[in-house]
Amino acid sequence: MRRFVVAAIVLGVSAAPARAQSGLMESCGQATHGHAGLPQEVTNQFRQMCAQVVNSFAVLQPGVGIAFSGGNPVLGTGSTIGMRLGLMPRVSVSVRGNIAFAQMPQLFERYSATIGDGETLSPMARAGIPLTSVQADAAVGVFNGFPFGLGAVDLLGSVSLVPRVNDIGLSESIVNYGGGARVGILKQGILMPGVSISGMYRRMGKIGFGNISTHPGAISSDLDNLSFRAVASKGLLMLDLAVGAGYDRYSSDVEMQWKVNCGTQECRNVNSGNPLTLQDEIKGKLTTSTWNVFVNGGLSLLMLNIVGEIGYQKANDGVSAADLQKAGLSGDQKLTKEAMKNGNFFGSIGVRLAI
Repeated sequence: MRRFVVAAIVLGVSAAPARAQSGLMESCGQATHGHAGLPQEVTNQFRQMCAQVVNSFAVLQPGVGIAFSGGNPVLGTGSTIGMRLGLMPRVSVSVRGNIAFAQMPQLFERYSATIGDGETLSPMARAGIPLTSVQADAAVGVFNGFPFGLGAVDLLGSVSLVPRVNDIGLSESIVNYGGGARVGILKQGILMPGVSISGMYRRMGKIGFGNISTHPGAISSDLDNLSFRAVASKGLLMLDLAVGAGYDRYSSDVEMQWKVNCGTQECRNVNSGNPLTLQDEIKGKLTTSTWNVFVNGGLSLLMLNIVGEIGYQKANDGVSAADLQKAGLSGDQKLTKEAMKNGNFFGSIGVRLAI
């Protein structure tokens, strides 16, 4: 029975994102441009553009998310900090700069959504875009736990800012807030490593990517992030090493607009001989999930630690060719999860002060 429950939870976590993407694709497959008399081939191209916009945000979402958070929630260590003499909480604060080298579809740069006689939409190219953020974290020890640090509890808080990035259509900075807790498995000592698990919830407000007046697509979205981490660390003299792995689930309520500039003879016929702009919008929820691994290396100077981090994020789901086909769209897309096999490298450098 226990194995059945665990399996059901795992399948539920992995299946929900696929259902969310499939729902958006079904909306693309039913999209109408409001112009009668156009051939089905034009309508199909219009719906394919919608699918490319959905694909773009499915790829964009995890890259933005990992740029917000990095890997380790407490930079450089996996050991809980606990309380001083069992009475006063210890506090750890850190400031870091994050960077994620994300593979982003070029929806907002150098892509022309134009069709004509004998001209169809081209697959959207990708480019490696460095996404950066400034992040401040705090940990407060509230419980020392049992022998060897088992069950010790730290409360976690985080705030981060991603500056505007024209390559992803981000015209304004994004601020993200989060909170959570870390639970100790082992307290780091002379011989023992520090081991802990943590969970955090982060959220950003509504933000826009792109402008439909100047881009072929525009996206308005919030972002929720539920992250879990398992970290082990050990210090030797002035050197600290931490390794960890994590799971992130990103969820957004999105409003997507897209347009296609149609220069076929049929489009010109219904627009007084001029090219016709076809435009529509859809709303829905898009959920993606990723796994990540990371390594921290640091220099300990009494209460001050200088730490660097490097990690790798791999998408667990995304828009599939099957999602496209179920919606009546072509499965031959360059931005499906089958085509997007590479993940995102990320890194951080920062300082942590433990009091």
